[in-house]
Amino acid sequence: MPTRIAILGAIVYDEIITHDGQHIESFGGIVYNVAALSSFIEDGVVLPVSNVGFDRYDQVLALMAGMDHVDTSQLLRTDTPCTHAKLIYHGSNYREEIVRHMMPPFSAPRIISAVNGDASTPAADGILINFVNGTELDLPTLQALRKQTKAPLYLDMHNIMVRFDADGKKQYLDFVEWPEWVEQFDFVQMNEFECEKVLHTSPSSPKEFLHAAQTVLAAGAAAVVITMGPAGVALAHRREGIEYGCIIPAVTVKNFVDATGCGDAFSTGTFWHYLRTGNPLKAAMAGTLVGALNCQVRGVGKLKRARNADQRIAEVSPQLADRVEHGWLGDRLN
Repeated sequence: MPTRIAILGAIVYDEIITHDGQHIESFGGIVYNVAALSSFIEDGVVLPVSNVGFDRYDQVLALMAGMDHVDTSQLLRTDTPCTHAKLIYHGSNYREEIVRHMMPPFSAPRIISAVNGDASTPAADGILINFVNGTELDLPTLQALRKQTKAPLYLDMHNIMVRFDADGKKQYLDFVEWPEWVEQFDFVQMNEFECEKVLHTSPSSPKEFLHAAQTVLAAGAAAVVITMGPAGVALAHRREGIEYGCIIPAVTVKNFVDATGCGDAFSTGTFWHYLRTGNPLKAAMAGTLVGALNCQVRGVGKLKRARNADQRIAEVSPQLADRVEHGWLGDRLN
C-alpha cells in the first residue's frame, strides 16, 4: 500500500500588500505542506485534514484537485469564513500581520475518524500537525488522538503559542505546558524564534541550539529538529535509550527565488523520509535538501526535483552523508 500522510491544520486565504503597492491573493497554511509533498512523492497519498470556510471552500477544492496524489475527502466545509491573513509590508522586511476568522477547532471524533479511515479507506501511516492558527486542537484532543493511533505524529510548532485578538493582532502565550504537548509526538520541529519563545532562552550558536533540541527531546519525543536558517539544522534523537545529536549544514542555494513555504517543505521532506527510512538523521538531511530546492522556485509545490532526496543526502554534505550511510547516528549526547 502507498504511504499515506495526513496533514492537519488550517487553510488560510492570504491577502498581501507589498511595500510597492502590489496586491497579491493566494492560499497558505497547510496548502504549502500539501503542495510540497504532493509534488515530490511518486507512490504516496497526501490527506489534508482541515475545516474550510464556506466562502473559499470551492476554491480550495479546485486548487487541491490540481495537485497529484491528494485525497480531498477530509476537507470539510464550515458555516464560518475561511481564516483570512492580511499581510501589509511597510518595507522589504517589516510587515504588519492581521489574521481573522480562526478555523473551528478539531474535535477528537473528527480527527480520529479522519486519520483512522474506514472499511474502504486505509488509515494514515503518519500524521503531521502544523499549528497555523495555534488553535487547531487542544491538548485533551491531541491526547485522545495519540491513544487511538499507532501512526507516528510530527509536530510543527509554528503558531502553537500564538493567539490572535479581536482585531487580528498576534499575541504570544507563555507556553509553560509545552512538555505535555511534546510527549505526544514522535518528531518535533521548531525554528529559532519558536525555540526562544518556548524555552525562554536565546541560543547564539549551533552547539547551544543542539543543547536546546536535547532539552525538548527529554520531554518524550523520539526526535527534535531546530531549523537555524543559514546555520543549518540542529537534530537530537533517541535510539534504544541513547541520545544522539548532529548539526546538519545548510545547503548553499543557487539561484535563490523565494523563501515562502521553505519550512513546510522541510517538514514534509523530513517526515516523508522518516516514515520511509526510520532514520531521523537521514530524514532531516533529506528534508534540508527539499527545503533548499523549494527556495529555488516561486509559488507552492513544483518540487519534482526533490524526488528521492533520501538517496541524495550527499548534496547536503558528502562527508556527513558518507558517515550516515555507514551507520553513524550522530554524536552521543548522554
